Order: sequence, then structure tokens, then C-alpha cells
Amino acid sequence: MSSSTISSSSSISVNHTPRVPQTPPTSAAAQSALRSDINRALLHDGHVEKIQQRLLALLQASGWTDAVREICISTMRGGEGKERRATSYGELMERVREKARENIDEKTRREGVEYIKGVLTELCEVTV
Repeated sequence: MSSSTISSSSSISVNHTPRVPQTPPTSAAAQSALRSDINRALLHDGHVEKIQQRLLALLQASGWTDAVREICISTMRGGEGKERRATSYGELMERVREKARENIDEKTRREGVEYIKGVLTELCEVTV
């Protein structure tokens, strides 16, 4: 793990080691700079890919990916009841997106959020 610190003129330090507590930024420019710093740190050490892999594993373990596949197939075939079938990729995505989000169980959501919080806690510390 890198020991470099990524920070800007914002009042929160995004770093790897050691963590330095700061106060949160209040201006829109400082908040934007902080977001950029966090994104840069996430990309720098491969955290984005790790988060994606963990979230995918959680979704697969919960059966969500199989459920979404079935929703897609059903929507392409004409859906349920009077729903007509999707005729384009854009239409399919629009109709499936909401159903897919609703299909994520609370336990999977909670575990995903906790994982992301843990990664962000490694990168920066905020004290108020």
C-alpha cells in the first residue's frame, strides 16, 4: 500500500497512512475538490475495482443477477399481463432498471454500504 497523501486545498485529507483528521469543507469548490481527491485515491490504489468485485459477489450470492436475467427475458418476451415486449436496448434498460433496483434485498444493500464505508474510512478520516 502506498504511503502517499492525496490532498487539496480542502479541509479533509485523503491519505493512505497516516490518517490526519480534519474538518469537512463547507464551500462548493472545496467539496468538489474533496470529491476529486477521493476519486483519485480510489482509482490510484485499485479500490474502485475492488468495490465493483465485492458488490458483484454480494449480488450474485443473493441471487440478484439471476433474477435480473429473468426480468430481462420476461420483458423481451412481452412481460406479464398487458405489458408489451421491449423492442430496443434503451427501452429494455428503462423498464428493467427500476425492477432490478427493487430486487436488491436489504441485507445485500447493507453489506455493500458497509464495505464501501470501510474502504472510504481507510482513505480518509473526517472529524467534525
